Amino acid sequence: MSRYLQKGNLIATPNGERLVKDIWAAEGVVELLEPTELISETVRLSQLRAHLAAGNYRIQNREAPIAAVALHDASNAARKKEAENRSIFAELKKRIGRGATAHQAICGLLEAGLLDSNDRAIPLGSERTLYRILARGDARAQAQLPQFHLRGNHGGGHSDHVVKLVLQLVEEQYAKVKSRFRVPALAKLANQQAHAAGLLRDGEQLGRKFVRKVLVEHWHPDLDYRRLDPRLARSAKAVAKQRIRAGGALHRTEDDTLHLPFVTRGPGGAILAESWLMLIIDCFTAMPLSWRLMKKRPTVDDTLACLERAMFPKRELFVALNINCPVDPYGTPIKVIVDNGPENKGERVERLTLVGINVERAPAHSGHRKPFIERLHGALKSDLEVLPGCTRFNGKDGERMEQAKEDDLMTFEELERWIVRWLYEQWANRTLERFITADYHLERDDGITPMQRWMQCERTCSIPNPPDRDLWNAVKLEDDTRSLSPKTGIPFEGFRFRGENLPKLVRQYGPNANVRVFYSPVDYRFVYVPDKDSGRLLMLINDEVTEGSPASILMRRNVGVSSCEPAADSLQMLWCNSIRT
Repeated sequence: MSRYLQKGNLIATPNGERLVKDIWAAEGVVELLEPTELISETVRLSQLRAHLAAGNYRIQNREAPIAAVALHDASNAARKKEAENRSIFAELKKRIGRGATAHQAICGLLEAGLLDSNDRAIPLGSERTLYRILARGDARAQAQLPQFHLRGNHGGGHSDHVVKLVLQLVEEQYAKVKSRFRVPALAKLANQQAHAAGLLRDGEQLGRKFVRKVLVEHWHPDLDYRRLDPRLARSAKAVAKQRIRAGGALHRTEDDTLHLPFVTRGPGGAILAESWLMLIIDCFTAMPLSWRLMKKRPTVDDTLACLERAMFPKRELFVALNINCPVDPYGTPIKVIVDNGPENKGERVERLTLVGINVERAPAHSGHRKPFIERLHGALKSDLEVLPGCTRFNGKDGERMEQAKEDDLMTFEELERWIVRWLYEQWANRTLERFITADYHLERDDGITPMQRWMQCERTCSIPNPPDRDLWNAVKLEDDTRSLSPKTGIPFEGFRFRGENLPKLVRQYGPNANVRVFYSPVDYRFVYVPDKDSGRLLMLINDEVTEGSPASILMRRNVGVSSCEPAADSLQMLWCNSIRT
């Protein structure tokens, strides 16, 4: 509808209604007429517009719908056309009443012409138009007004039976997990069954727009509803209620395990097809805090080992791997976000609160709950594709498994070295878009790369310190009660644990006393007994352990050291030695 001021507009003013009689736009003047007394007055157009804007004046018929043709006066073009069509219809019926056929009546009228009451010629149009006026009969040909209310598909265009048929096909074919049917295929199937059931006339078709409209209005506005795998729908259809913000370094960290699409070369040329990578990232700086590469699915001990690496210095590991990283990111996370995997459950994980770590679990398949680590995983897998042994192709893992086995494969140690170098030399120095477009603290210069932000935090902020070693050992180790012997030390799982701390413990507890023993289920080399005076954990060493003995995977009763599975790499030995010292 027009928003311009027009002749005939009825304006409500504080002094009563006024009718717009004439508009002189060039002079900027409007003539208003008082309908009752027929008193005319002129006002400036700018003044009238100001009153309309302020709400003092209101145009009464502005909101009238255009389709309300019946409200128009006789000078309206539609009413004029109505009168002309009525005259044409009356003349044709008169000629037919005299015995002429419809064709003769139309041809004769076109030759003779037709005049209105003012002796002005009425435009007759084409022969087809006259046939149309005559064929529609008295009920509709009398007016022949434009049927605005019938324009468009306001009535749905098809019967309720057709809509029910489409909805039935939706439930049977479309609303299935990983359904092969999309809207075009669904429309084609609906046409076939509607014609077979006699619901559509010959030549009538159901369009894609109609089928989509039925889906949106009668089924569900989200066309992927019930079509996604329920395991993935939680994350794919999540609604971002608020932006995740971390207040500072280590205020929020995220821990997740990634199955690497990679095959490596093992001892003797064997092919290792399983590689699991656990990463911990600081959300405020996007700096990787820890990593752990494994040959099998992670356990609780892997989670605790990865957390330990995040909380304590890693400079010796960087030197051993020849990593060029000017910072050593470590400290106790205030909050760590983990998933609901078995490696993140158990009594020892619950004890993390003793060192000030709050554990928050995200439901399965809820990547949106820990988006920062997911972005890191995505960038890592993308760069891994160019390496020999990667099974990822066109964004899908495992697509080139057989081809990858023919590559010049990397060893497990080489793969770990490449990943750590990528984390602390490439990702740490990568410009991240969220630090540019979503950081509104313009008064601060926190940096646009993980490295810059971590260095800025070290200079200007207080970063949480690592926990006490003994307190951390009490969290990560399991405990049991054993007898303390002056000669054999502490017997445990078929081994004997002694060492330089044994005489001190015997003096404190007495010979053959029952003591509390702390141990790691994945490291048979050491056990710990609390000092009776200070509470610090004192180490006792396995008699069968030498300087180069690796940690075992699982302590078993009466299993000798020679039968224990060796550690995955030399980095594990380096890390265990650093913990021991």
